[in-house]
Amino acid sequence: DQIQLETFSWREETESDRKDFSTVLQGKGNWEEVKIPHFGPPLGRAVTYYYKEFELSDEMLKKGSLFACFKAVDYKAHVFVNGSFLGSHEGFFAPFEFNFTKYARKGKNTLVVKVENDYTTHGGRDEEGNHVMGDNIYASTGLGYDDPEKGWHHCPPGMGICQGCYIEVRNPLHINNLFVRTMPDEEKAEIWVEVNNYHELPKDAKFEFSVFGQNFEETIVE
Repeated sequence: DQIQLETFSWREETESDRKDFSTVLQGKGNWEEVKIPHFGPPLGRAVTYYYKEFELSDEMLKKGSLFACFKAVDYKAHVFVNGSFLGSHEGFFAPFEFNFTKYARKGKNTLVVKVENDYTTHGGRDEEGNHVMGDNIYASTGLGYDDPEKGWHHCPPGMGICQGCYIEVRNPLHINNLFVRTMPDEEKAEIWVEVNNYHELPKDAKFEFSVFGQNFEETIVE
């Protein structure tokens, strides 16, 4: 099961947030609603917050494991569920996820994503025109955003939840990834299966697989 997170409450960090971060976790402050994917300013060394409430049912909790999943966040993301810190991810294009099963509860839950931006490693200009260096690894190609002065091209290193995100419910023992490498010279294919086990103890896993033609009718393996 998935809960698509298509909108968030969003705002920039304030001085009071830095002095008392609990107010962010409680959803206090002046927020605006944004649609995901969401990308744009502020540029440079900046912090923004995303706040979302979502509902979990008994049926979802009984399935065994819950994940906050992100296809991409630019640039650094720190993720919190119900006030508890789950983990961080750095980089603007890779998907990532965090297991929050032990923090989940029936009914209303809260998700907060703290997003950090920085100047690029080859440098940029601050508001006073000073040349400053940062840790944003950047290859002079970004997403761009809807602003005629800075955003209507692919160079501004903006920030945000720039691809989709969702809550996913799974069995604690599940396939996390599947890779197939074709080897036509040997008339073979190689399959790699990554399995996650979120049970407290080790579990045995058994695989059954079949291979069928995609653009022709043939059973290769069954």
